[in-house]
Amino acid sequence: MLAVHRDNREELENEFLALLLNKNELFGITQIRPQYLKEKSNAKIFEYCKECYEEYQVVNPVKICEKHKDMDFIKFGDLLTETLYLNQAWKEQLKVCEESIVKFYKEDIVNAMNEKLARKEISYDLFMKKMKELDDIELIRGANTINREELITNINTENVEIRLNKFNKLNNFLKLVQGDFVIIGATTGAGKSGFMLNLMNDLMERYQCIYFNMEMSKSTIYKRLISIEANIKIDDILNPQSEYQRQLIEKTVDKIENARIVIEHKANDIKQIKNLLVKMKDKNRHTILFIDHLG
Repeated sequence: MLAVHRDNREELENEFLALLLNKNELFGITQIRPQYLKEKSNAKIFEYCKECYEEYQVVNPVKICEKHKDMDFIKFGDLLTETLYLNQAWKEQLKVCEESIVKFYKEDIVNAMNEKLARKEISYDLFMKKMKELDDIELIRGANTINREELITNINTENVEIRLNKFNKLNNFLKLVQGDFVIIGATTGAGKSGFMLNLMNDLMERYQCIYFNMEMSKSTIYKRLISIEANIKIDDILNPQSEYQRQLIEKTVDKIENARIVIEHKANDIKQIKNLLVKMKDKNRHTILFIDHLG
């Protein structure tokens, strides 16, 4: 089995096809579609063979030739006889091949759509529609048989609960747990960013908070964080109205520093966000990611 990376992409596709050509019944269960394959000849072979299997329940080269004169039978023969096929570990081979094919296909689409959006060749709505379509492409694997460990782990949610100390009603309504995905939606200027900063201020002592913001400057975000934590006006941060207020600001700055919040402005796509998470992830704390805004 080949290592999974883009340089081996065609070879992985070849292994996938060789597996299906040696075990024709897999054409009936594979979740891969012809357009997921990068190599055009592979996509064509896969399409024709799957079509033949659906009609005759077997891949019959004669039937394919009668219908498709452009079938590459030389490559078909090489895939059938020369390409690596793991008879004793075909399930593992199928899983790795399918996952790599889908992964690389999604990356291709994301990169292409990002470039078109940057060149203003497509609208933002069309871009988001395509991203939603990619999200819907998900390989379904068989579920595990329920055992004691599975039951205990999944009914005991107290150890993964995320509690909001300053938002009691919201806390009781949402019942957040680690791994939840929450979207905050509202019109422009309604206060989404301010609400997110308040949530982060509530959570930053107990969790690692990483905040991606594509609009506000660092100065604005920092002032708002200090204002929220110290409960003072933003204008008073640089011009404290009393010695007590000045000391309060100093303590607040220390508290925010100790929380080790990460604020990032440069990341503008999912790949960059993932790269930063890999580098900055605190292994000792659960990480809560804020993306402002999703576009």
